[in-house]
Amino acid sequence: MVAPIADFVVSLTLDGRIASQGTMEEALKHNKRLVKEVVESEEIEGKAEEAIDNEEDPGKKAGPGSKLIVAEEIALGHVSWKAMRLYLSSVGGPGFWFIFLGMVSLAQIGNSFQSWFLGYWASQYNGKPVEAVSVKFYLATYSLILVLIGTVWVIGMGAFVFGSVKVNFNLVPNEKINPLFSGFQTSP
Repeated sequence: MVAPIADFVVSLTLDGRIASQGTMEEALKHNKRLVKEVVESEEIEGKAEEAIDNEEDPGKKAGPGSKLIVAEEIALGHVSWKAMRLYLSSVGGPGFWFIFLGMVSLAQIGNSFQSWFLGYWASQYNGKPVEAVSVKFYLATYSLILVLIGTVWVIGMGAFVFGSVKVNFNLVPNEKINPLFSGFQTSP
């Protein structure tokens, strides 16, 4: 467990809310589920140490039950709809998702269009003399397409960063958990 190295512990419920926080002792006082996990973890550690001690004793005859194989715990992740709805609304609501997904989609469409445009530009050289194709026009058009794609992508990623910071403010206001943004939550 993290008790020897952790100064501050946060225990979360299945829906993502904070069940307990503080030192390990404080968290154990307020969360019975955490106590159960600590006991189970200590039992597994004790059995593993016992198995290691048995392997280190060469005079001891190994029987079929003397070797400990600790099965891996398989935990299926489950996020409740309540927690998911809390996250989705904290990001910025429908406006955020419209801007973010719209801009990312437009950037992808722009990437496809720029590939098509390069093919179209190349096809202009088929059956025509090189001097007949206006390189300045096609180069300027291609540059404009790239600038538009970059602008749309920056707007989409900017919306994502803004939404991520907004979630941070809405869901994690505790200064001990989030010291990076604690200065923004108080006025000078």
